[in-house]
Amino acid sequence: MTQLLQWHQAGDHQYKQGVDNLVLFPWDSVTKEYSAGVPWNGVLSVDQAPSGGDPNPRYADNRKYITLYSDEELGLTLNAFMYPTEFEQCDGTTSPATGMHVSQQDRKMFALAYRTKKGDESAGELGYEYHFVYGCKASPSPQTFQSTGETPDINQFSWTLTTTKLDVPNSKPSSHIVVDGTSVTAPKLIALLDILYGEAATTEPVAAATPARIPLPTEIHSILTAV
Repeated sequence: MTQLLQWHQAGDHQYKQGVDNLVLFPWDSVTKEYSAGVPWNGVLSVDQAPSGGDPNPRYADNRKYITLYSDEELGLTLNAFMYPTEFEQCDGTTSPATGMHVSQQDRKMFALAYRTKKGDESAGELGYEYHFVYGCKASPSPQTFQSTGETPDINQFSWTLTTTKLDVPNSKPSSHIVVDGTSVTAPKLIALLDILYGEAATTEPVAAATPARIPLPTEIHSILTAV
């Protein structure tokens, strides 16, 4: 008899790795929308740390009656060698005069987008997963400045982030959306990435540049479900 379930078939050894193409979208308190995206160079890692979801059993008739679960939240730790100037207000720094930076100020909300690789042992890299994170707020983080010596190094920055959920069609609210680029048709993925990364101006045909912006969950759902 041949078993139905088989292990270690070609293409079954899949993996995920890496992080790049990080984009920052600061919140505009005037327009009540996320501002145009700016590239973030020097990202080292994005650590996703879900919390909550703890069981809370309730008892009746001397036995477990039902188990309720607390709401789940997403926290992040972002590590990088450097950050874009636009992130300073998100990190509690303002600039009241050119060259003057004042810390310990109100921290602006922001959104992030980044991508991670997917692959398997037979084909190698298959494509990318695109992550969209909304309602981020950065907590104060320590910084260490060390004297240089025989083995010079550069500073690393680290921020602990909290998130706020948004409504998602046909799902519970969430602050984290992942689009698997290996499962989406090319036209839909191109349409999504044109929004996420913006479009440069062209001369033939003449077209103005389109700034990068982060699509909200409802727009992502609309693009991916379009006929």
